[in-house]
Amino acid sequence: GSLAAQGRHEDPLALLAMAGVGVLPVGTLSPATFELNAKGSGINGFDVNSKIKSDELSGSLAGLFSSGASGFSGRGQVALQSKDIEPYLMASGVSFPDMGQGLAVDLSSDFEMKNAVTSLPSLNGTVADTGINADIAVDTDGDLPVVKGTATVDQLDLAWLGEWVLGQGALSSDGRNWPTAEFAKTGLANVRGELALNARLARMRSVGELSDLRAILV
Repeated sequence: GSLAAQGRHEDPLALLAMAGVGVLPVGTLSPATFELNAKGSGINGFDVNSKIKSDELSGSLAGLFSSGASGFSGRGQVALQSKDIEPYLMASGVSFPDMGQGLAVDLSSDFEMKNAVTSLPSLNGTVADTGINADIAVDTDGDLPVVKGTATVDQLDLAWLGEWVLGQGALSSDGRNWPTAEFAKTGLANVRGELALNARLARMRSVGELSDLRAILV
């Protein structure tokens, strides 16, 4: 069988909601158009090609999906480009330091889905004009998502990373004494896992620049 659909929605967040993503209202976003083409069968799987586009972003997903005795599975390619992805992240409940300044992304990857595990083994592109290459898997089977893998970035602001992990002001001091702010519960408290992070160049206000930094985020 086959299915072809296309349409336009005044509120692009409604498309995320229909896809099962919990969203919050964040103000006015431009209308979005979508296309969906699927062809195949329940035995051999469905070849799916979908696209979404608005003034803020464009995304595409193409792959083969099937569901059988062993569960749901799929594999293919996915891509996302946006001149500012922040409104969509905020609508999904994601936050990070310095949010509100705009965040451009241009990412693509192969993907593989098997039941509750989604793998992005060749994630690459740019985030805020910083190059990134990663191999990441996300398991949503438990109470909290579990993220595992490796990521290499061209440059990294260690103060920004510290605030994202420990909370705003957690690493700030007067230059003479240790920071006194308590560690805060951040958005990362809702995620578990282990990520090996490599930065070709890392910056920290009190230290300067470091090259070839390697760290493990747990």
